[in-house]
Amino acid sequence: MFSINLIFVDTKTIRRFNKKYRQIDKAATVLSFNYGEKGQAKFPSDSGETGCLGEIVICLSEAKKQNLSIEELVIHGLKNILSEIPTSKNI
Repeated sequence: MFSINLIFVDTKTIRRFNKKYRQIDKAATVLSFNYGEKGQAKFPSDSGETGCLGEIVICLSEAKKQNLSIEELVIHGLKNILSEIPTSKNI
C-alpha cells in the first residue's frame, strides 16, 4: 500500500514553486514531487509497510482557465511520480 499527498494551492504559490524547482517564472496547473532522490523512491515491500511516494500540487484556478479536471491533473502528477521509480523485477 502507498499514498500520495494532494495539495491545492493558489496561483501565487504554484508560480513560486515552479520558479524555485523548475526555474520557470510562470504559473503551472500541476507540479509533482517524488519523495527521495531520483531513483531512490520505491514501492513499499510486501511485508505490509506503507509509504508515501510523493506530492501532487494542483492550482485549481489555473486548471479552470485551461478547462482541466482534478482527475486529469492527479493522473498527470501520478504518472510523473511513478516515472521516477526504477523498474524492478520484484514489482
